[in-house]
Amino acid sequence: KASGGIEKTIVRKDIPAGEYEISEIPVSRYRLERITGVVSGSVSGSKVILDTDGQDAKATFVNRRESYQDYSDNDLVMNTFSK
Repeated sequence: KASGGIEKTIVRKDIPAGEYEISEIPVSRYRLERITGVVSGSVSGSKVILDTDGQDAKATFVNRRESYQDYSDNDLVMNTFSK
């Protein structure tokens, strides 16, 4: 991105209708700054509750790097869906 940030998008399709809780696992050097762009859901602290019952649902998690020492990479995407 022009701002020097990194953007990553994950799209899941054909998820069974229902309510899902989404959160991030804290990692070193980064902290959750805000959750934006919530469609068909609500924010509760550091998590989002999305309702996919016959509609699209989405949320954007914005993180901020807090420490720059020892440049390295933190990247993990784990999606688990259950009822």
